[in-house]
Amino acid sequence: MDSANGENDFTPFLNIMYEFYARDTSRKIKSVFKAKGMSGKHLTGTVIYGYLWDEKREHWIVDEEAADVVRRIFAMTLDGYGPYQIANRLSQEKIEIPSLHLSHYGEGVNQSKTFKDPYGWGSSTIVNILKKREYLGHTINFKTRKHFKDKKSHYVDENEWVIFAELEKAIAGYEQSRKSVEKFIALVDKYENFDNLTTTMLNEFVEKILVHERDRKGSAETTQEVEIFFNFVGKYIPPHFGEVNLTPEELEALRKKEERKDKLHQAYLRRKANGTQKRYEDKIKAKKKAEIEAKKAAIRAEDMEKGVFIPASSLPKKEPQKAPMPAKAAI
Repeated sequence: MDSANGENDFTPFLNIMYEFYARDTSRKIKSVFKAKGMSGKHLTGTVIYGYLWDEKREHWIVDEEAADVVRRIFAMTLDGYGPYQIANRLSQEKIEIPSLHLSHYGEGVNQSKTFKDPYGWGSSTIVNILKKREYLGHTINFKTRKHFKDKKSHYVDENEWVIFAELEKAIAGYEQSRKSVEKFIALVDKYENFDNLTTTMLNEFVEKILVHERDRKGSAETTQEVEIFFNFVGKYIPPHFGEVNLTPEELEALRKKEERKDKLHQAYLRRKANGTQKRYEDKIKAKKKAEIEAKKAAIRAEDMEKGVFIPASSLPKKEPQKAPMPAKAAI
């Protein structure tokens, strides 16, 4: 609306539509931020003193230089020093203030600021560092909220914060692992003594088995990785039996054996490239299929002889019985 031309009858309706559009846009942006914040990722675009962004700006990584200073601040507080005393000590040691330190990495809100005293630590800065829960490994989101009209951030009550990045997660993982181990031990106790391994037992113990390709195809002897995943405890890794000390003669024999495996593997690759391997495999498959069909036919013939298997074609044929009265009358 051009105010120079004065208002018209549609001005109130336009204002309503513009406010509705602004509200709708704000709602959509908030929903995106909420989903990101509830996933445990940092919503703020700036890092606090002691951390830096990773390359993708998704996670905080520890800035060891500044982290040492933060650790000293907490240690000195535990030793009984007050914020004013700590600030004086850091200033005397000419340690850069947080805003200046962050500006070296292109972080913080004071990147272009001219600092009057680069080592002028204040007691309020120390207090703010001691109050931040992020130094305990937490990720805190939704501490502020913006309104779609004034675009300013307003602090919200602490009970509306969402606090996560790490001790609670570790404890939860430990508890889950402990429960899984207890279930697996109970399963072992259930089948402590058994004579035959049954399908039911396998299904209760084993989650899945992954059989990988052989290291060398075309060789009669080669290694092949097999991964076994048990229920509740995950992948099973066999214990290491230790390295075997071989004699020079045994090492030479092993070298020749591995060399022969390589030659056989290279020959396999050449046969595969020129089509010989496929023709051979098709021939073997056809032969095996014929053998299987012959075995099936033999078993079928044996079952027919015993009366276990009776083909429908060999059953005596029966004539349909005639009704004693016309079908129409029967209905």
